[in-house]
Amino acid sequence: YAFSYTPENRLVFYSNRDGNDEIYIMDADGKKQTNLTNNPAADRITAVSPDGKQIVFSSYRDQNKADLYIMNIDGSDVRRLTNNDNFEDAPSWSPDGKSIIFSRDLKASFDTSTAIPSNGEIFSIDIDGTSENRLTNKPGFDGGPQYSPDGKKIAFYGTTPDKNYEIFIMNADGSNVENLTNDPLEDYSPSWSPDGKWIAYTRCV
Repeated sequence: YAFSYTPENRLVFYSNRDGNDEIYIMDADGKKQTNLTNNPAADRITAVSPDGKQIVFSSYRDQNKADLYIMNIDGSDVRRLTNNDNFEDAPSWSPDGKSIIFSRDLKASFDTSTAIPSNGEIFSIDIDGTSENRLTNKPGFDGGPQYSPDGKKIAFYGTTPDKNYEIFIMNADGSNVENLTNDPLEDYSPSWSPDGKWIAYTRCV
């Protein structure tokens, strides 16, 4: 699931083929498959750094909520990037490899239930775990953030007041949020073209 390419066109992905969600790497032709995590907790949702030397991923290994971790491309030197009681997901590297953007589930102030919170917001954090910043602050879920190739913009999907999922774009500092789609169908998972002029996304029909 959720595979990403290294600069050498190897694939990093997660799979439960061994009975537990683990992160694997393999050649583009499917050969040389290697389990990089081999941990009893669930390890999921990967992104490879622009230089191909590191992987950021989501893991439950230290608590019951997913935090973000970084490891070398060979699975060594695993270190925890975030540490809190919120569920974190969908990490993505900045083009310069110095920071990560991700979504974090926050419980809305009016939500008194014990269910998993559904107010997702987008944050950024430097890869050494410092300079964490909240980039969105609007009702509903915001997730799937992706930097533009020049690092100046972020595309993401989120809910509108009518609770429909649409594609949004904003500056890298979280300013100037724009709603790019506006239709009755739900839109998800934006991805930039290499030249930064187009955004591909999934529409639920």
